[in-house]
Amino acid sequence: MTSALKIGCITVVLSFWAAIVVFGYQSIKSHPHAVKTAPATANSPTCKTNEQKKQLSGIVASRGFALNHLIREQDLNWGLPHSKSIQTTDFVNHYSACAIKEGETVLGSEVLLLPRIDPAPGHVAFPFGLRDIRISQAADVGTKIDLWDHNVLLAQNVSILAIQCGANDPVSDCMAILEIAPEQLSRLQIVELTSTTILLRQNKP
Repeated sequence: MTSALKIGCITVVLSFWAAIVVFGYQSIKSHPHAVKTAPATANSPTCKTNEQKKQLSGIVASRGFALNHLIREQDLNWGLPHSKSIQTTDFVNHYSACAIKEGETVLGSEVLLLPRIDPAPGHVAFPFGLRDIRISQAADVGTKIDLWDHNVLLAQNVSILAIQCGANDPVSDCMAILEIAPEQLSRLQIVELTSTTILLRQNKP
């Protein structure tokens, strides 16, 4: 093999490898976490009224939250006497499988380990990293957001289907699972997270 041919082959290989690295970087950048969700077709738990739950073991909600809400420690009232026997790991960083009112008892059967993601027809679910802790704390399922790349509007009035956080860092290692139209997908896949601004249009329900 001649020197010129060898150099040509090496150049092709390096170019191919560089393309793989760039593609991999873009994929990791746009998908900072592996999305884990419960099947939308999975059996839903039976949601009971608070009256039906009076004789059952659970913990009282200190605020109301919607279906698919990521339950945090401050969402539950740990100061009540019967709460001392409840394990935080049975509820915290789990997802509400029922809509819960403030003061209502939450049962272990009414929480899920993973959110149930079911985008509206004509939409897809897309994971988007939340680098601002204030956003990950303020946003919730049902929150509407706008996404900007500097002064360019990438997506408007986008619904959050769920907030998902890493088990080792449930505060700053979070992402939003967005419900987006297919035509918005290509724009969001290549955007730099560090240049993106998220504006909350509507606070969590």
